[in-house]
Amino acid sequence: LHETLADVFSARRCSSPFAPEDKSLSRFPDYLPPNSKVSIDDLQALGHMKSTIHHIEGHYEVGALWNKPSEVIAKEMAQIPSDKTAYRRLTRLGHKLKNDPDEYAMIKGQIDTLVDKGYAEWVEEYTPESKDNVPANEPCFYIPLLPVQDKRKPEKRRITHDCSAKTSGKCLNDFFRKGPDLVTLMRVVLLRYRENPIALMADIEGFFMRVGMRKEDR
Repeated sequence: LHETLADVFSARRCSSPFAPEDKSLSRFPDYLPPNSKVSIDDLQALGHMKSTIHHIEGHYEVGALWNKPSEVIAKEMAQIPSDKTAYRRLTRLGHKLKNDPDEYAMIKGQIDTLVDKGYAEWVEEYTPESKDNVPANEPCFYIPLLPVQDKRKPEKRRITHDCSAKTSGKCLNDFFRKGPDLVTLMRVVLLRYRENPIALMADIEGFFMRVGMRKEDR
């Protein structure tokens, strides 16, 4: 019982699985919470991340966790008119922004920031035929923009990419593996605060945007 409790309340889940100098992430698939239950799909997702992740120019780049071969995904996406859904949502948003210059300035500013920081890049101007010019073996799915407001901070708004927006019953999320839950348990975080007299907290700005997608999956 003592060993079981010690393992459950261990602070191991709160520790970093990588040494600071370990840029290859060779231990990535081995980082799983104690006594965690993972499926074969979870292990395949971790294995794929290990084989495709690289440290390039100060940032990490990883392959997309497709749940099928990319060629199959590309064929399925080609049959889904996601561009029409995204364009319809964007047109509706544009009409709304005409009457709200502050909202327009916020959205434009955040999009400009994404481009300036290299998180997004410009593509050719959209036309109804744009999707027809995408190579047949490359997955292509259009994602609507969704401005959201933090309930705890009403004055703070941000744009998100609505990957759950469905077209013909399918959304972008349907094509990805979920992967295992690697989130640190709250009780572990609280226990970690009791290990030393001083505790430090930090936040990484644009955390998710800093992890790039490899070129062949863009």
